[in-house]
This record gives sequence, structure tokens and C-alpha cells, in this order.
Amino acid sequence: MTDLAVWLETEFARREALARAAACKDDKCACGVWDAEEMDGEIRDARNSGTIANVYWRRYADHMAANDPADVLRRVAADRKMLAECVNVLNGWNSPNANTLAEDAIRLLAEGYGWTAAE
Repeated sequence: MTDLAVWLETEFARREALARAAACKDDKCACGVWDAEEMDGEIRDARNSGTIANVYWRRYADHMAANDPADVLRRVAADRKMLAECVNVLNGWNSPNANTLAEDAIRLLAEGYGWTAAE
């Protein structure tokens, strides 16, 4: 299971880098919190109202705003904590069900980031 934990940490780092890059425009970092403007179909940075993207379908705009860089960074941070706790269990917590629980949690975390059993 440690190989999967390493895979997850690599994926966390990749997504964190993408989110940090998306929070910046022209070397000026904004807040990374995006809002979907209903009337004009724009995704805007919440701090300075700078347009991030023009989106013609409202459902896409809502999805993009719900997965802004700040949200992604928050999820990655929380998932890293869960992964660390699971690795701690695998490295020595003595309980008959603890290892199975930790392995399942790591596998489910990995699936959420795109890992498949074939990898």
C-alpha cells in the first residue's frame, strides 16, 4: 500500500501546483476564490472581479466556481492529513481492523484523484 500512498502524494503535489498556478494571473496572485456571474457568463476572481473565463453554459460556470483554486487547495490539505493518519495506522497501530480500514481509505482517496486498480 505504500506505493499507492506515494502515488497519492505525487498527485496531491500536481493538483496543488495547478491550483496555485490558476490562482495567479500575469505573476499577480489573486485570492483563488472564483464566482460565477449569472448575467454575463463570466468566472471572476472574487477579490478583484477580474475575469478568469467566459463560460456560455451556466452548469459549467457553477462547476468551475465550485472547484476554484482555493477549494482544490483546501481539499488537498485535508486529504493529505487523512493520508498521513492512514499511513500512521499502517506503520504500527495495533488493531485487527485498522490495517484494512487504512488500506481502504488510501485506495478510496486515490480513486477520487483518478487512480485505477490497473495502475
